[in-house]
Amino acid sequence: MEANNMKAMREALERIANLMDRILVRTELDDEIHRIALEAQNNADGVLLLSPRNCDVGTVADQVRRYQAFCKRHRGCDECHIELNGETWDCELGWAQMPYKGENEK
Repeated sequence: MEANNMKAMREALERIANLMDRILVRTELDDEIHRIALEAQNNADGVLLLSPRNCDVGTVADQVRRYQAFCKRHRGCDECHIELNGETWDCELGWAQMPYKGENEK
């Protein structure tokens, strides 16, 4: 199955943030409802600011193609280990956790 769960989750968070915005413009809200709506909106907006990772974007075939292009640019796995969060990882899993930089990633 090649469904993009991350795309669906981002779209849901965008809808939630927009709904909370609509709720927050209402002046007749009591303080508790306003606080809850603002917290929900802030949480959704905060997650939407995060960059997607390579494993979050595209189908399996898209990811394999991007990973192979990355690997070719780095002369294969014998010379490549990825440092992420202060630790060194094997290429495949490290690449998957790296921020997605677009189709023309350098």
